[in-house]
Amino acid sequence: MKLKDFTIKLRHYVDGNADTFFEYFILFVVFANSVSLGFQTSVSINAKYGALLSAFDQACLWIFIIELLIKFVAYNRDFFKFPWNVFDLAIVAVSILASMPCFSVFRVLRISRSIKIVRAIKAVKTVRVMKIVAGLDQLQKIIFAIVKSIPGILWTLSLLLIFYYVYAIVGTNIFGEQFPEEFGSLGRSLYTLFRLMIFDSFGSTTYPIIQAQNWAWIYFLSFSLISAFVIMNVIVGIVVDSIEESHRRLFEEGKEKERQEEITLEKISAQIAHLQSQLDEMKKNP
Repeated sequence: MKLKDFTIKLRHYVDGNADTFFEYFILFVVFANSVSLGFQTSVSINAKYGALLSAFDQACLWIFIIELLIKFVAYNRDFFKFPWNVFDLAIVAVSILASMPCFSVFRVLRISRSIKIVRAIKAVKTVRVMKIVAGLDQLQKIIFAIVKSIPGILWTLSLLLIFYYVYAIVGTNIFGEQFPEEFGSLGRSLYTLFRLMIFDSFGSTTYPIIQAQNWAWIYFLSFSLISAFVIMNVIVGIVVDSIEESHRRLFEEGKEKERQEEITLEKISAQIAHLQSQLDEMKKNP
C-alpha cells in the first residue's frame, strides 16, 4: 500500500465524524476524563482516590497525545488547514502545560501565593472537556453557526447599549434623588437596568419606586419589553437563522461531494473498461 493511500485511509479514523471505533473510543475517554476531573473537585473523593484519579488523568492525556500524533501522520502537511486539528493541538498543549510539575519552579522563584498560581494553572486542564466538541460533527456545526452569527449579535448589542444608555440617563434624572442606591449615578443606573433585564430582584427593585411614583411602571415595563423580550429574541433569531443556514450549506457541500465522488467513480469505471478492452485486444492479437 502506498503512503498516500495509507494516510487517506488513516484520516478516515480521525476526521471527527464519529463514525469509527477509534473515534467512539476517544469520545468515551473524553467523557470518562470529564467525569474524573469533576471528581477531583471534591475534597472527600480526592482525599481517598486522588492518586488514582491523577493516574487516570495522565493516562487520558497520553491517549490524547497519541491521537494527535495519528492526526499529524494522517493529515501530514494539511494538518493546520483544518481548524479542529488546531483546536485539538491547543487543548493537548494546554493540558501538557497544566500537568507539568511546576511546584519546584515556583518554590525556587519564591513567588507569593505560588500554590494558588499552580492550582490555577493545573485547573486549565479542564479545557480538555472541549474535545467533546472537536469529536462530534453536530456540535461543530453549532459552533460554526454561532461564530458566523457574531457580527449580527454585535450590531444587536450595539442597539441594546443605546437603549441602555438612554434609559440610564432618564432613570438617573427622574429617580436619582429619591432612590440613590439604584439610580444615584449613571453607573448605578446601568447596573440596576442590567439586573432588571435578567429579572434579578425585579419585584423588590421596582415595587418601592412604583409605590412612590405611580407612573414609573411605564418606564420599567417599556424597558423590559425592549431589552428582555425584543432584543433578546432578535439575538436568538439571529443564532437560529445562522444554524439553519449552516445546515443548508453543509447539506449542499455534502451533495456536491457526493456528485464529485460519482464523477470520480465514473472516470475510474471508464478507465477500467478501457483497460479491459485493451487486454481483450491483446488476447485476440498476441
